[in-house]
Amino acid sequence: MSARSDVNPVKVAKYDQTHAPTDDQWFEVATRDARSASRMLARTRSGPRNQALLKAAAHLREYETAILRENRLDLEAFSGPEHLRDRLVLDQKRVQGLAAALEAIAYLPDPLVPGDNGWVRPNGLHIQEVPAPIGVIGMIYESRPGVGIEAAGLCIKSGNAVILRGGSEAMNSTRALHASIIAGLRRAGLPEHAVQIAPSADRALVGKMLAAAGEIDLLIPRGSASLVRRVTQEARVPVLAHSEGVNHTYIHEAADLAMARAIITNAKMRRPSVCGATETILIDAALDHIEHYGSHHTDAIVTEDTATARRFLAECDSAVTMWNTSTQFSDGGEFGYGGEIGISTGRIHARGPIGLRQLVTKRYNVTGTGQLRP
Repeated sequence: MSARSDVNPVKVAKYDQTHAPTDDQWFEVATRDARSASRMLARTRSGPRNQALLKAAAHLREYETAILRENRLDLEAFSGPEHLRDRLVLDQKRVQGLAAALEAIAYLPDPLVPGDNGWVRPNGLHIQEVPAPIGVIGMIYESRPGVGIEAAGLCIKSGNAVILRGGSEAMNSTRALHASIIAGLRRAGLPEHAVQIAPSADRALVGKMLAAAGEIDLLIPRGSASLVRRVTQEARVPVLAHSEGVNHTYIHEAADLAMARAIITNAKMRRPSVCGATETILIDAALDHIEHYGSHHTDAIVTEDTATARRFLAECDSAVTMWNTSTQFSDGGEFGYGGEIGISTGRIHARGPIGLRQLVTKRYNVTGTGQLRP
């Protein structure tokens, strides 16, 4: 590991702990700075945004040893169940994977480039649909420190600022990873306040984020069912909920049994803790069971009967439905998004993995030649 860098993860972590203002003071300043940063990002060309991601990826690789050291501090203090411990773990493969995700996002097409989607009305008005960032995004997540990296990468690329509130069990890891994002923004000449992390995991900060109408444009909770429930019930800010996966794999009578065995083994056992893992195997009445008991996250059918598969895909009202493959492919990276900020099970704005296109809204430019409405 090189000794030279403009941001050292350990020093950043100590500074945050020692000199941070109170949570109330921090939040007031953070939302103001995030709004300013979002306006700057929105008018920044794709080059600096891409450079920020590539430089952050390089910093992750350069400071891998320091990041893993901070992660070990979190692991040593962790006393929860093993499946949650797995979400907390960072190792060389996962850090390299986070760096690769930032690089993949950087090389995706710019979602802020207007397409050729204008039209002319009979009265001569020319109307053009223009992509625009959402603005300031609030991300509340637990356990998995890498979630913040993917969220930051997607937000920077799509021109949004983001305020991250991670869990107390991962604070050392979160600060170390955040330092790489700051390094990337700094080296690309972009505002560091485009990506901010809460100075503590105090639950009062969650309450402030829920009530921040006009300061935060979209909240994304990603964690336990109780966290998501609190956010969706109490928020005065629009919410894009990432639901727990209560996912099913339906083994139809016309399934290839060897394929079915391999698929369900992977769908459950590859990583049991991820939200795309299969929870239930079904042998009959699949559609009714999924509708009644499922979370509308990801559900799959294994069958060689094309007509049955097409019916399942058409009638299973889940964010992601699959045919002859593992539910663990329900992932933004596997969809070609470079990463994801969550998987939405709602029905407004976006469903399924939330990537770049789902973090961009639209506005309209209307050009006339003096038309007056009668």
